[in-house]
Formats: sequence, structure tokens, C-alpha cells
Amino acid sequence: IAVTHAGIVNKSWYLANGANMAYRKTKLPAQLYEEAGQYASGDDVFLINEFAKQYPDHIRYEKTTAVTTQSLSEFKAFLDQRMRWAGKNKLLIKGKMKNILLIPGLLNAWVILLLILCFFSIPWSIISLSITILLKYCMDISLHKSMHEAVPSATTSSYLFLSFLFYPFYLNGIAIASLVTKRHNWKGRTVA
Repeated sequence: IAVTHAGIVNKSWYLANGANMAYRKTKLPAQLYEEAGQYASGDDVFLINEFAKQYPDHIRYEKTTAVTTQSLSEFKAFLDQRMRWAGKNKLLIKGKMKNILLIPGLLNAWVILLLILCFFSIPWSIISLSITILLKYCMDISLHKSMHEAVPSATTSSYLFLSFLFYPFYLNGIAIASLVTKRHNWKGRTVA
């Protein structure tokens, strides 16, 4: 949410969530996004990027109109959803979107690599891991605060530190799984 907000406000990159997106039907691009038919997810992101090309000054982020959706209750459904979402990233990895997608992935992969190196008692790895974790925690806290500025009604996570520790494995695990998984279960059907 905070990254989406920052990108739209700065007109730097455009992310969207279809559950919380509105547009005028008359403004739909004549040549709609070609990519949407190739992926099980991403029509919202492809659409906002088409709008940004044609109407860059008309994209707004309105924090007063935030929409909440129900969380998935089953772990398998959660993983399927995340892998479906991540499946479009190979197409989005261009231009300014590349940094938004690569920086978190590389930073979290670096944390995992440093953890592995620590097990082999490589002297500089413990210091590097400590510095990286401190910097990452400061960035995560900053993003968490930004999210509350972007969506004031968002609840504070009491699991922030636990999620901070788990996130490197979650992010990179989902990224790798999305590259090898071609089919996802979604809304009672299998999509490729």
C-alpha cells in the first residue's frame, strides 16, 4: 500500500489493486492491455499502467476511499493467490517497475545468504548480517508508518517483528514458486 501510494504520488511507478480501483468507462484505452490474456493475474496493474501512459495527470490515490477485503483462511489458498499475483512480475520487470520488484527481492535474498554464511562462521558475515537487518528493520518500520499515512484506517500489526523475520523466506519462496508453477487455483477453478 505504501509503495503503491508513493509511486502514484510521485508519478514514478503505477501499481493497483482491482478491489480498490475506479475509473471512468469512457476513458478505457482503445487498445486494452495485451498482457492480461497471458497471465492469471495482473489486469489491474496492466490497466493502470495503460491509463498512466495516456492520462498521467489523472491517476490519483485517495486514502479516504480505501477498501478492505476478507483474508483467505486456508494456507494453500493464500499461497495460490500469492503465486498467481507474482506470476505477472516477469512481464512488469521493466523501466521504473524493475527497481520496485528487484530491490526487495535482492535485499531479502541477501539476508538469507548472510544467514547461511553465518552458519559457516565466515567472519564478516555476522557483522554484515547485523547491519543489513538493522537497515532492513528501519526501512520496514518506515514503510509500516507510510502505510498508515496512506490508509489511516489500517490496523497496526502486532506481528510486525515476527513478519519481519519471516518475510525474506516468504518473499523469495513465493518468487521462486511462481516461476516454476504454471497453474493456480482461483475462485474454484484452475487457471494457467
